[in-house]
Amino acid sequence: MHYSSTTLFLAIFFTFSSIETVQQPVSFHEVINILIQESQNNNIFTDEYYKPYSLLTNFQHFKTLSNTTIFTECWYDLMSLVNATRNNEKWALKFIDSWGKPSSGIMHGNLFWLGSYDECVEELYQLDRSYVSQPYHGKYCIISKPVNPQVVFRPPSLAYGFCVPHSCNERELVSFIQNLLPFYQNITENYINCVEHRSFTHIFKKQSNSGTIVALFVISSLVLIIFTGTLFDLRKISTSYFLAEFSCLRVLSKIFTFNESADSFKFLNGIRVLSLLWVIFGHTFVFSLLTVDNIVKIVQWTQQFSFQFLLSAVFGVDTFFVISGFLTAVLFTKEVNKSSNGLNVKLCIMYYVHRFIRLTPTLMLITMASVTLTPYFGHGPFFPVKGFESAECHQYWWVNLLYLNNFIKTGTGCTLVSWYLANDMQFHWVAPLALIPFVLNRRKIAISVVLLFVLVTILSTAGIVLHYPGMENGFLSRSLMNSSLTMENTFFDRIYIKPWCRIAPYALGLLTGFGVINVGRTYRINIYIKIIGSCGAFLLVIICLSRTSLIVYQSLSRTGWGLAICWLLFLCSTGNGGIISKILSWPIWTPMARLNYAAYLIHTMIILVTNFNRTTPIHYQHIMAINSFVSQAFFSYVGAILVVILFESPFVVLEKRLFRNQKRHASDHGENKFLLNRGEEIESSYGSISELQNRSGSC
Repeated sequence: MHYSSTTLFLAIFFTFSSIETVQQPVSFHEVINILIQESQNNNIFTDEYYKPYSLLTNFQHFKTLSNTTIFTECWYDLMSLVNATRNNEKWALKFIDSWGKPSSGIMHGNLFWLGSYDECVEELYQLDRSYVSQPYHGKYCIISKPVNPQVVFRPPSLAYGFCVPHSCNERELVSFIQNLLPFYQNITENYINCVEHRSFTHIFKKQSNSGTIVALFVISSLVLIIFTGTLFDLRKISTSYFLAEFSCLRVLSKIFTFNESADSFKFLNGIRVLSLLWVIFGHTFVFSLLTVDNIVKIVQWTQQFSFQFLLSAVFGVDTFFVISGFLTAVLFTKEVNKSSNGLNVKLCIMYYVHRFIRLTPTLMLITMASVTLTPYFGHGPFFPVKGFESAECHQYWWVNLLYLNNFIKTGTGCTLVSWYLANDMQFHWVAPLALIPFVLNRRKIAISVVLLFVLVTILSTAGIVLHYPGMENGFLSRSLMNSSLTMENTFFDRIYIKPWCRIAPYALGLLTGFGVINVGRTYRINIYIKIIGSCGAFLLVIICLSRTSLIVYQSLSRTGWGLAICWLLFLCSTGNGGIISKILSWPIWTPMARLNYAAYLIHTMIILVTNFNRTTPIHYQHIMAINSFVSQAFFSYVGAILVVILFESPFVVLEKRLFRNQKRHASDHGENKFLLNRGEEIESSYGSISELQNRSGSC
């Protein structure tokens, strides 16, 4: 009995799947040698492969191959497909034509033989504006080697797409394949993933649960409140002033107002926005690796110095840590000086309460949407049927609420990029160890605490890198590229998201804030000191972008980067920033800076929606990467406007009402300043937000 082309493709698939190397895609000559051996052992290459009608004829032999075959609806549909193919019927040829085929670029890592998803699930359109009728709909399936979902670096494995009748399921397909290929009996349902063309209505009826209903109810309620507030605002109903505060028109006017108070740190807007754009650029590249078909070309690019700009996007996070520490020092001191009672217990309690209220509602609402609604955001061969969040997220969502997601379920928690918020909140918790001595004029104690934080980062990072060989290479560590390695044992978990390895930039930001408070906003720096300091800061940036000694790099790079940013903050805060300060203070940055927090939280969702809705793999090119970055950054900020209106502003209004007695001294402009600049009195809560992530992973 001759095997069909189905057998050929499946043999090629298992050939790739059986290769365990993770250093680079299997070489072409290895593939040829293995296939030649398979052809000799199993006689799978004959002239019959190249006849169209023979593609599925082996299904007729199931009865002779196995006496246990159950003739299900799927079986009969497959037989009708075989017969229709022999008769060259268009609908059947459409099914077969949609199957994956060996593609060029194997030596560049192209292991995605996906075929045509759209051709499989849609009816065939003809030039006479009619559709070819077919007896049943198609179901698109991908067969690939299963991996542990917690594995960070997956070994290369062929992904082969094929189209079957919609009545078939994974279990039946496994039975058919085992009958076709008796020498591959270890295949299980985990090898096959089938998806159907799904409308929103179809998905909702099939997958909706109580969580989805609750999420839609919450969002609908917020929409109703915003809509009602907007109507009252338009009609100028004085008796409903409170509801009018929820008006989307008021929120939009605050977002896109360019005016700021004269004593605000306008240059921070430019730093925030540019840093977030750098982070989005890095994530655009990282998440594209999930579906790229020329990974070897990317590996080649890593040898060029220009790649360091992309790889160093992780320093965007450290920039935000510096800004957060800087503003925390300045604004905490300002609040203490403004209080008639000076430093008191109530002020310290509100220091924590305000921070939690300002950040948490938006974070949890975004998490809720990501968990319950992302399954409805698209379809295709890459799109995860259950959405972007892991199954464990449904059980451990409360970890994000407590800002402990950098300790608990670090690799499978909700909204993976929220690890930054966890660190920033934890730094906020311990910052009073330096802030309180400073406002009590115990400056030496305050500085000692700050330097201790810096020392903790340097020593802990160095110790971890020395203890785990290969971790000095960070995310590119070859020793970490192990198919059995889970997220809990990686550079990401051990160093990247742990507070003791990240607090140095935040501590240096505190120290810079102390310095600006001492010298004032009009301090003039000697021109020679300015030149020497700027050259030193620039040198630190260059060193951080290079990787001469990897152990030293991992231990000191974040501290060095933090020092460089601190020097920039000090120059701009004291009026010595020159042209750099003017550029960073351009009014165009102001509206974008007000959207930074929301844009940070949703940018990975935007990237994943874009990538997972593709029906073909990504072919990496520099110009296309830039194009993807620009579009995804744009939609991240556009989406952030909706998030601010729906998820942020209602809780800002409620918080102002809740703590109105504590803010009676503020003018109406001051009370609403949070939406303008995240509130000068709590600007540190928002000014730092932006980060680094990922399910869209990881980073």
